[in-house]
Amino acid sequence: QEKRLDAKAAALATWRRVLTTAADHQRARREFERLAAGLGRHRELVEVYEELCERTDESDVAARADLLGRAAEVSRTTLADRERASALWKRILALDPTNEAIGGPAAAALQSLY
Repeated sequence: QEKRLDAKAAALATWRRVLTTAADHQRARREFERLAAGLGRHRELVEVYEELCERTDESDVAARADLLGRAAEVSRTTLADRERASALWKRILALDPTNEAIGGPAAAALQSLY
């Protein structure tokens, strides 16, 4: 859609619809990330990461932490929203407080915010 119509916003909406039905569709996620960044729709990107996390199986802690980590980084760096980044890093810590591989980077990121 994007290439045929040169309509990036419409293509972004299409990829978002794909992600609502197939949260683990990697190409859709990559294309959504690319288009959202190119269009400056970073808040929407953070929202999508959070939505994808919510639809990811609770037992897949690594995937959920990855999505929340991406949302936290965009919030911190691109949006300069330290409060939201902090809340997202705390959500990562809550996923599995005993897992150092997941909690360690989240704790370090939180510490860097304060």
